[in-house]
Amino acid sequence: MKRIIFKFIKKLVFIGGLALVFAACPNTGTDVITDPVTITPTADDFEISGLSQTYNGDPITVSITPKAGKSGGAITILYNGSETAPVEVGDYTVTFNVAASGNYNAANGLSAGTLEIKPSDPEPELEPDPEPDPVTITPVIDDFDISGLGPFTYNGSQRTVSITSKAGKSGGAITVLYNSSTTAPTDAGNYTITFNIAASGNYDAVNGLSAGTLVINTATPVAADFDITDLSQTYDGSQLTVSITPRAGKSGGAITILYDGSTTAPTAVGTYTVTFNVAATGNYTAANGLSAGTLEIVPEGQVATPGANPMGGDYIVKQNVVLTTTTDAASIYYTLDGSAPTTESALYTAPIEISATTTLNAIAVKQGMTESNVLTEVYNIHSIESITVNGPNKTEYIRGETFTSAGLEVTAHYTNGSAVPVVSGYSLSWNSQPLANGNTTITAAEGIKTVTVSYEGKTTSFTITVRLPDPNTDIEIGNPSVKFYLDGSNIPLTE
Repeated sequence: MKRIIFKFIKKLVFIGGLALVFAACPNTGTDVITDPVTITPTADDFEISGLSQTYNGDPITVSITPKAGKSGGAITILYNGSETAPVEVGDYTVTFNVAASGNYNAANGLSAGTLEIKPSDPEPELEPDPEPDPVTITPVIDDFDISGLGPFTYNGSQRTVSITSKAGKSGGAITVLYNSSTTAPTDAGNYTITFNIAASGNYDAVNGLSAGTLVINTATPVAADFDITDLSQTYDGSQLTVSITPRAGKSGGAITILYDGSTTAPTAVGTYTVTFNVAATGNYTAANGLSAGTLEIVPEGQVATPGANPMGGDYIVKQNVVLTTTTDAASIYYTLDGSAPTTESALYTAPIEISATTTLNAIAVKQGMTESNVLTEVYNIHSIESITVNGPNKTEYIRGETFTSAGLEVTAHYTNGSAVPVVSGYSLSWNSQPLANGNTTITAAEGIKTVTVSYEGKTTSFTITVRLPDPNTDIEIGNPSVKFYLDGSNIPLTE
């Protein structure tokens, strides 16, 4: 059919869903009907729902329906380009095609959005695994070397127990307790020893480890513990007694003096064997029959023989000997070479220092009286043969720590077989340099180091172990004054 195009449209009429255009003919003025007008659908012409759903194992579909008055053409929905509705969890691009219908053209590839299929039971977000706690070790008694438990005999000095860590074990500070006190005992008795270890590196702190029992036995008094005087006196008709008194720190037990075995003091001229008994007290047992020498009662008119305090005997240190006589205003003369004394010999005016084995002879004289008998005393001064050490408590150091000699025991051994604790006067050195207790920082390279102990010309030694700090265990973080740093700045580790 031939199509006539009009210049002017007069009116638009819809009949039965068809759009008819009436136009005025410019030549005749009559109305002419033209071809129907069609419309292309858009996505906004449709209601779209179901774009977010939960997985249920079945195909999931989106609902797309035309709004009122819009194209009723058949709708084909596509999921990622496929007509098959998805089942699995995920996101799917949804488009749809609309077939031609009435005045509406067909339309393809309209966008409906994105279908989201969510898990039915989403897995919870997992917390990150916490950092595992560092593995630490609790020290046990077998980690330590223990010495100095005795038994000892009371001598007035403190007795310390030495507790040191074995190689590779805790280097924590050790606190030794004696019956729960940190003060080392001096008195005789049994003391329960426990110790505490401070935390160090991979080792925990631990308290109350049992180290055993320290035993200090009571001492038995000897004659040398006492000052004995007045062994030579001049007859005056009265009872004449000897004076026996304990030296400082020795037994204070009651003393009973016997003269030829009798407690009755003599009056007559003559010589009497003097012994004495000491009762038990404190740190000392009882002792009977101790020898005090010989009491000499000389005739009237004779000067009393001088007395020496201390008397002769075996000694391990030099002695300052005091000479006395019971005769008033008498003068004393003495020799130290074993010769007989005379008034030409040395006049006694002050205590005589005896530092080596010596025979002392002395007389007392007074004008108008008979010269005294000769006093003879032999002093055996024994020299130090060697010294030994026990301890100290701490023998393992991290470089930079301060040396401590706590727990160090020095003992001097003499030529007569006696062993005497040295409480002062010894010195410590390391590589010929003085090592001061509590005032020397350990700066040596790691390894085993020898510390030399010197006393009265004798030396001995003990070893300590020095190791470098372990950055994983030996660095302690304190409370630095600055807590925020710029990138690239230095953080001081000494605060």
